[in-house]
Amino acid sequence: MYTLISDSMGSGNSVKFLTLHSEQKAGDFLILNNGPEWTFKWGNIVAGIEVVVVKELSESLSAHLIRNNMFKNKVQHFDVEKGDGYVDITIKSGICEISDVYMKCRGICTMSLEKVIFAAIRIYARDFRRSVRWGCVKISSNHARAAYHCYVAAFQKNGFCTETVEPDTDLQENFIVDFVKIVRQPLNLGPLQQQLDTDSQRLRPYF
Repeated sequence: MYTLISDSMGSGNSVKFLTLHSEQKAGDFLILNNGPEWTFKWGNIVAGIEVVVVKELSESLSAHLIRNNMFKNKVQHFDVEKGDGYVDITIKSGICEISDVYMKCRGICTMSLEKVIFAAIRIYARDFRRSVRWGCVKISSNHARAAYHCYVAAFQKNGFCTETVEPDTDLQENFIVDFVKIVRQPLNLGPLQQQLDTDSQRLRPYF
C-alpha cells in the first residue's frame, strides 16, 4: 500500500519528493529524495530509524544508518552525528556487501542493518533496473559469532540465506559469509517508481 503525500516540492537543494509507504514486513515509512540522496524514515524523531542511500559512480550505491532510537532505553540509541559508530553497506553488480559496522550500543544491530539493506535494495532496483541476488560480508572481529548472527538475521529478513555456518571462535580475521536471494518476486515500488521514473519504458524491477 502506497500513499503519495507530495511531489515536486520546490527546486534547488530542497527535497523534491516525499512519499509514504506501508508494507507488511517493513511497516510504515517515509522516503525523501534530494538529488542523488534518498532518505528512509521509520517512526518519528523521538522514536525512529533513519537511513540515507547515496548513488555512487559506476551503477553502484552506498547506504548508511543515520539514527536508531526506537527503544525507550537511551543506552540502545544510535546517532551517527554523536559518534555512536557506523553501519555502512554498498551495492554493486547486484551484490550487497556489508562494508563496515561498528556500534557503541548493543541490541539494535539486526534491526538497524535490516533497514539499511532494505532501503538500499529498493533504490538499487528503481535506479539501476537490476536485481540484488547476492550478499557478502567479511568479518574481522573479537566478537565474530555475535556479528555473524546479526548479519545473517538482517539478510534473512530481506529474503537471503547462507550456507556458511558460524565461526568456531569469537576471534576471527577475514571470515567470509556469502548470501543468496531466495525470494524473487516483482518489487512494487508504487509512487516511488511512478512519480520519479524518467524512463519512458517502465520496466518492473525484480528482487
